[in-house]
Formats: sequence, structure tokens, C-alpha cells
Amino acid sequence: QDQVAQDELYRFALPYYNNLKDGLFASNFKTPFKMPSVGKNGNGVEEEEEVYLNEIRLENFNGVEKSTPSDSPAANHLVMLHGYAASNGWWFKNLDELIKRGVNSKIHVLDMLGFGLSSRPNIKYKHDKKSLFELEFDNSNLTHHKQVHKSLYLPDTYTIDKSELKNYLKGQYELIDEVESIYVESLESWRSATGLAKFDLLAHSLGGYVALAYALKYPERINKLILVSPGGIERSPFAISNPEYKLLDDESSNSGKKIEFKTSNWPGHYGFLGRYPTLKESFKWAWNNRWSAFTFLRLSGPIGPKALSLRNVNKLTRSGSINNWKEIDLFIKYIYHVSIKPSFSETSIMRIFDASVVGRYPMLDRINQLRVNKTLWIYGEHDFMFNDCGKAAVDILKSNNKDAKFEVVSNAGHNLYLDNSKEFNDKVLNFLDWK
Repeated sequence: QDQVAQDELYRFALPYYNNLKDGLFASNFKTPFKMPSVGKNGNGVEEEEEVYLNEIRLENFNGVEKSTPSDSPAANHLVMLHGYAASNGWWFKNLDELIKRGVNSKIHVLDMLGFGLSSRPNIKYKHDKKSLFELEFDNSNLTHHKQVHKSLYLPDTYTIDKSELKNYLKGQYELIDEVESIYVESLESWRSATGLAKFDLLAHSLGGYVALAYALKYPERINKLILVSPGGIERSPFAISNPEYKLLDDESSNSGKKIEFKTSNWPGHYGFLGRYPTLKESFKWAWNNRWSAFTFLRLSGPIGPKALSLRNVNKLTRSGSINNWKEIDLFIKYIYHVSIKPSFSETSIMRIFDASVVGRYPMLDRINQLRVNKTLWIYGEHDFMFNDCGKAAVDILKSNNKDAKFEVVSNAGHNLYLDNSKEFNDKVLNFLDWK
């Protein structure tokens, strides 16, 4: 049913899906490859296990002699990665315009491993650990920092238990490397299997985090990098790279059991608490115990799909970008059918992000190493992500003589490519500047 739902959505969105029309063609590929053992010390993928990534490939043959689907090289290649709890179909409002304006170009819209219609291998992380790490603060005295973000409420200070922190820090780099490598190496294996030498990479949310991890390891493969409200950028008390934490090994410093820190309303500071002070305890419990929303959906019987449908209808129609009821119905059916099967990817994010959706090894602490010259950081006007961290990343890159741009899409939230697809597409195409 997931394949049927995907095909029905794309037949509606793209008149040239499996049907060459006006020099345009779109089709579905499942590219197999041998999944290597990844991470610094290997992981739970069985050696040489065969997996595949699901791809919707769009081709524009206008401007080339042979106007039929072929393996001939295109002038431009764009690879697109979705966010958490999503899949390639979430881009369905963007693809037609992007490919029509990309003469002699190919767009590769992927389902990351464990998402959508891609393989869902049974992965066990060798370095897995559950470290409970709580911040203590006065919840009755929070200041609203609405000038930074409408949802930012912070205490003046917070306290950390020193022994809890030490336990939390142990083995985190190894686990994060292992989780990131699953997605980075599957993308690289797909690239190698398809023979792509170099491409532009556009990625949303969790996909943006994966794209940065990929670009840090394989910069020679990337022309331009577009980060759409990427996750895991900002610093926080959960950042294992906080230099102050290294002082904890010196027993003479902070020798008491509790350590107090000042908070900050800037996402570039390790005292930035983000959404943590207003998180529900039930959500934190579910996150820390690796219970995803899809677990509850599967346990809820017929009530779950109805609740999911209602939530998505409200979410998709509020901006006015999606107002065709057939379109909404096809999209919601697609979301349900590609999301209902269990996958390791449902909980992988809980190993690299805290419950407040901040990265445990923030990209702001790695961005100095990025060797991709051109990047675009783009957020929605009403995004739940803190776009100041994108501004901070752009500043760091510019200080390293990189061409980095920051943009905001109006009348849009976190799913800005859906909420205002026209403005989003314009900004993306202007940045790509395909010839």
C-alpha cells in the first residue's frame, strides 16, 4: 500500500510521472548497495547487508539533443533530503517548478535509510546508552524572550548534577558518530552506486543535520549546500563539546555536587536552554525512553490514523498553500502508509538530539571545518526552530571566507517548502543559479 500511495500522489502532482511529456520525465528508483560497517568502531549493520534507498528522479531533457530518459549526464544534479518523520513525498509541491526551471537537469528526491519506502534494516547501535541528564531551575520564574522567539521562556540560572553530567558525557562521541555514519555512509553508497560525481544538496530539518555531517566528511562531492531549517545547529547545556565540561575532570574545580550556570537567550551560547523549560514531562519521558509518536500511533488502533489525519489537515491547510481536497487526501494517505511500519530511524534522532531538539554535538562547533564554499540557510518566518543559530553559522562561515547566505520565507513555519512553496522555490533557484 505504501508503493500505491506514493504512485498516486506523484501521478497527481506530476503529469509526467512514468510518462515522458514536454521533455520532462519522473520515475521511481530503488538503488541497492552493500551497506558497509560504519562508525569508528563499526555498528550493528550485518556485514555486507544489502539495502536500498528509494528515490523519485525527475529529469528535464529540454536543451539537450536526445529528449528521452537516459543515463546521459545532466548539467545539474540536485539531491533532496527530507526531515524527521517525513519522506520524499513531502516535497511534492516543489518538484514540478524546480525541474521545469532546471533545463538539462536531474533532481534526486530520496527517502533516507529507514524512512519512506527505503530499506528498514534492523540496526542495533553498539555504543547505545541511555543517560538521563536533567537541568534544575526555578520553573515559576521564567522570562519571556519574545524578541528572540515567541516560544522562548528562560530562567536566570540552571543547575547541573556533576555526577549525572559525567555519566552523560561518557561514550557520547562514539554513539553520535555511529548514528550519523548510518545516514552519511548510506548516502555516499547510494551516490557511488548511481555514479554521481558531484551534486547540489538541499535538505530539511533532520535531513539538514545529515547533509552537514555528509558535507563535513565528503566536501568534494558537494557543489552548493542548501540547509532548510536544519536541526542540531545551536549550542546548549546538552552539548558534549562544551569546553567548560572538560574542567570537570579536574576535581579541584567545581568540587561540589551541583554546578550552577547562567542562561543565555542566544543559540550560539552553551547556556541556551531553548524549549527545555516549557517541555512537558511526559514528552521528555517518552523521548528519553525512546518512544516515538509512531509507536503510539501503532498502539492506538483505528483512533491513531484519524488523529494523524486531523492533525495533518489542520497543519497543511492553515497557510493556504494546500487547498485542493483531493491533493490533501492523497498526501495524508501517503503520509500514513509510508510511516506506519516500524523503523530504527524513529528513535535514531533521540540518540543525537535532546528532547528539546538540540544536537548533542552541535554543528556550530563543527562548522569551522566545513569546506563547501557556497551555502544557503533558509528558515520560515514563523519557524519553531531558532533561526539565530543559522545566522551564527553564516557569520562563522563568512569569517572563513565562505559564500554563505541567510534567508527567511514569509508566511511559513518549519515546513516552509509546503507553507509557501512559490517563495521557497524562488529563493532556492536563485541560489542554485543553474546554467
